[in-house]
Amino acid sequence: MRSYEAELGAAVDEFLDVLRASGCAGLLSHLQSAGRPNWGAVAGAVERLERARAEGVDLAFDMYPYLAGSSTILQLLPPEAQAGGVAGLLARLDDSAERAKWRAWVESETESRGRSKVALIGWENVQLCAVESPALKRLEGQNMVEAARAFGVAPFDLLVRLVRETAGGAGVILFQLDERDVRCACSHRLHMYGSDGLPRAGAKPHPRAFGAFPRALGPLSRAGWHSLEDAVRRCTAAPASRFGLTDRGLVRPGMVADLTLFDADIRDNATFDQPTLPPTGVNRVWVGGECVVRNGAPTGALPGRVIPEPA
Repeated sequence: MRSYEAELGAAVDEFLDVLRASGCAGLLSHLQSAGRPNWGAVAGAVERLERARAEGVDLAFDMYPYLAGSSTILQLLPPEAQAGGVAGLLARLDDSAERAKWRAWVESETESRGRSKVALIGWENVQLCAVESPALKRLEGQNMVEAARAFGVAPFDLLVRLVRETAGGAGVILFQLDERDVRCACSHRLHMYGSDGLPRAGAKPHPRAFGAFPRALGPLSRAGWHSLEDAVRRCTAAPASRFGLTDRGLVRPGMVADLTLFDADIRDNATFDQPTLPPTGVNRVWVGGECVVRNGAPTGALPGRVIPEPA
C-alpha cells in the first residue's frame, strides 16, 4: 500500500487499478487507517473492495489483530531522505541544513499533519523495539520521549543518532490504530490473518510475532469478531488458497500435515512489555507430519522448509 493514512482511499483505488489493468489476483496488505485524524476510514476502503469484487476483480486483504504496527525507524523520516539508499541518507545526516529541513517536516503539525508519522501519532506513541547498537540497546521497550529524556536530548536528535548508529535498521512499534477499524477489517469476509511479525534475535519485538494467531483463535473469536471455525479458515485455508498452495491449508487425505491441536480456551500471552511469551492452550503442533510442539513445549524437531513458489 502506498499509504495507510490520509491517502488510504487513493491507495486502495491504485491497488484496484493495477488489478483491473493486469487481470491479476491481488492481496491488499494491510487494510488499516493510521493516525487519529484518519480513524474510521476502513469502512469506506472495504466498500471500495466490495464493489470491485462484485465487478469480478479477484482480491482479498490481510490484517493483524493489534492496534500497533511495526517497521524500521526510517518510516519516521520524509521519503526524500532515503534518496540514494542508506548510504545517501547517512551522508546527508551530517548536513545541518538537511537535518533542519527533516526536523521541520517530522515535527510539523500543520501542512504535513497528514504525512508525518510523528505529527499523526506523537513521539510518545513510537516505541523502540530492536536497537542493534551497544550504546543504545537499553532503550528497547521505551518510547521516544522516555528514551530521549534519558539522554537529555530532543526526540528528533535521538532519532538522528539511532539512524546513524544502526544504519537505519532500528525497529519501532507504532501505536496508531483504532479498535473499530481493526475489528471492521478482521471481521470482514475478504479478510485473512497474518502476523506481519518481524522477529529480531535478542530484541523486544512486536508481540504479534508470538501472539497473532492464538489471539485470533481465542480472545477475538470469543469476543464475537468471527466464529472459531471462521478464524481457523482465516489463518489456514484462506491464505493457502490466495497464494496457490494447493497441498496445504485443509485437513484432507493427501494434504501436507501442518496441524495444530489447541484447547477451546486458547489465548495469547505476548504483550508489548513481554512480547515473546508463548500462548496458552497449544498442545501439539505438527509440521509436515512431524511433531514440533508437545504439551506446549518445542520438541527440538525442525522439519520446516521454504515453500516453493507455485508453478
